[in-house]
Amino acid sequence: MDASIYPSLILSCLLLALLLLGVPIAFALSFLGITACFLWIGSGSIIQIVQSFYGTCSSDILLCLPLFLLMAEVVVVAGIGEDLFNSIKIWTGRLHGGIAAATVIGCGMFAAVSGSSTATIAAVGVIALVEMLRLGYQKSFASGTVGVGGTLGVMIPPSIIMILYGALADQSIGKLFIAGVVPGVLMALGFVIVTLIKGYTNPQSAPVYSERLSFAAKMRVSRSVIPFVLIFLTMFYAFYTGIATPTEVAALGVLASVGIGFAMRRLSLAKLFHATKKAGLTTAFVLFIIAGAKFFTFSVSATGVSDLITQTISGMGLGPIQLVLAMMLVYLVMGCFIDPAGMLTLTIPFFLPALVAANVDLIWFGVLATLLSEIGYCTPPFGFNLFVLKGVAPPEINMSHIVRGVLPFLVVDLILLVLIIVFPELALWLPSKM
Repeated sequence: MDASIYPSLILSCLLLALLLLGVPIAFALSFLGITACFLWIGSGSIIQIVQSFYGTCSSDILLCLPLFLLMAEVVVVAGIGEDLFNSIKIWTGRLHGGIAAATVIGCGMFAAVSGSSTATIAAVGVIALVEMLRLGYQKSFASGTVGVGGTLGVMIPPSIIMILYGALADQSIGKLFIAGVVPGVLMALGFVIVTLIKGYTNPQSAPVYSERLSFAAKMRVSRSVIPFVLIFLTMFYAFYTGIATPTEVAALGVLASVGIGFAMRRLSLAKLFHATKKAGLTTAFVLFIIAGAKFFTFSVSATGVSDLITQTISGMGLGPIQLVLAMMLVYLVMGCFIDPAGMLTLTIPFFLPALVAANVDLIWFGVLATLLSEIGYCTPPFGFNLFVLKGVAPPEINMSHIVRGVLPFLVVDLILLVLIIVFPELALWLPSKM
C-alpha cells in the first residue's frame, strides 16, 4: 500500500473532526500543516510556517486586497448604495417588478466598486427591501431579489473571492477580474428578466412605483452616482488594457472614492477611520485564511498526498470536462454547508494538482468556482447571504421567505454554469484580448 495513503487518511479525518468541532478553517489548516511537519516531513520543516505566512502576507498578488476592501467600506459609509438604488428606481419603477429590477441593477453597480457581497446587501439590499415592502411587494419576492442581488459582488470585478482564488492557485487576478465581466453581466441580466417575468405574470406581487418625474428631474436625481460609474469604467479600462496592475487600480479607486466622498460631504475623518478599521480587520481575516491554506498545501504536497490524488484521478480515466464536472458537484454539495472562502481554501490544495495534470485552464476553472461560490451563498441550509439578509431584514421577513424567494434566481445561476462549461469563451474571450 502506498505510504502516502496514511497521511491522507489521517489529515482527512483530523480536518473533518476540526470542522465538526467548529474550529475556524484558518486555524484548522495551520494545525494540520504543523501536525504533518512533525509526523511525516520533519520538525526542521517548521521554518516553512514562517516562510509561508510571511510570503503570503507580503505577496505582490495580494497587495490589492486591503485596498479594494477599503474602497468598499468607503463607498458604504458614504451612502452611495442608497443613491444608486434611488437613481435606478425612478427609471424602472413604473414597470411591474421594476423596483426589484432596480435592486438587481443597483446591487450589480455597487458590486462593481466594492467587490463584497456583504457590503452590497448592507448598502443597497436593505434599503431596497424596505422600499419593496412599503410598496406591497410579496415578501418572498422582495427578500429573494435582495438575497441574489448581493451575490453579484462575487462575480462582478473587483471580486474578493476571485482575489482569494488567484492567491491560492497562483493565477493573474487581473485576468480573473476580466474573465468575470461577461458572466457577471449575463447573470445580472438573467436576474432582471426573472424579476420582470414574475412581476408581469403576477402583478399583485410587484406593484408599480406611483411617483412620476420629468426627464430633467430624473437626470438631477441620477447625477450623484455618475462619479462612481466613472470609477468603475476607469477600473475596467485599466484592467482590460493592462495599463495598470490590480494593485494600482485599487489604489486609484481608493483615492477617487475618498476624494468624491469628501467632495460630496458624505465622508468625514471619523467615517474614514471607521472604514479603514473594518477594512483592516477583514484583510487580516482573509490573509490568515490564505496563509493557513498555503502552509497546508505545502504539507499536502510534501507528504505525497497531492501525488496520490493526481495518480488516483488519472487512474479513473476522467477527461478534463468529466474531471471539472466532478469537482463542480463537490462544490454544489459543499456550498450548502461551508462559506465560499472556506470552500475554496479546503479544495484548491487538492484540486490544483489534478487540474494542472489534466491541462484545465485555471482562469476558466476560477470563473466556474466563483460561480459555484455564488450559488453557495444562497443555498440552504447554511447559505451565508441568507443569514446576512435575515440579520438585517425587518422582523416580518423570516427565513422561509428568503429561501423561497432565491430559488427561482438560482435557476439562472445553474443555466449560466452550464453555458460557461459548454462555451468556455464566455469567460475566456475578454482575457484573451488583453
